[in-house]
Amino acid sequence: MNKRVTFGLLLITVIALIGIPQAMAFGGYVTDPPVTSGSRIDGSVSGKCNLCHLSPTGGGTRNQFGIDFANNGHSFTAIANMDSDGDGFTNSEELAALTFPGNASDHPIASDTTPPVITLLGSTTVNLVVGSAYVDAGATALDNKDGVLT
Repeated sequence: MNKRVTFGLLLITVIALIGIPQAMAFGGYVTDPPVTSGSRIDGSVSGKCNLCHLSPTGGGTRNQFGIDFANNGHSFTAIANMDSDGDGFTNSEELAALTFPGNASDHPIASDTTPPVITLLGSTTVNLVVGSAYVDAGATALDNKDGVLT
């Protein structure tokens, strides 16, 4: 074999060996991945490893979700009910909302379940003579999140 062919084969082998661990990391040990396919948190998409790592390109330091994931046998199911980043949402709630469970500042939007308070103005009972005009006294509405509603 000539030197050019040998060098070319060696170069291809080195590139393959360096590239395979990073490209195969997610699929190599994840047996129960969350349904995030094609989303911004899809860990199987090349260069989107910040589901478990601090760096978006993967490798290096893991975030708390990645640490919990590794410490629990690389099983999403095992850590589904944990709140790895301490933001008040379980890992499964964050994954379902397509937010990062290892980043406390990226979490689902809490739903507003408190209805606004509606207050009628004027009397609660109105007596009208048939055919006379009616002027509505109005009402106010106050919401715990949105304030005064108009």
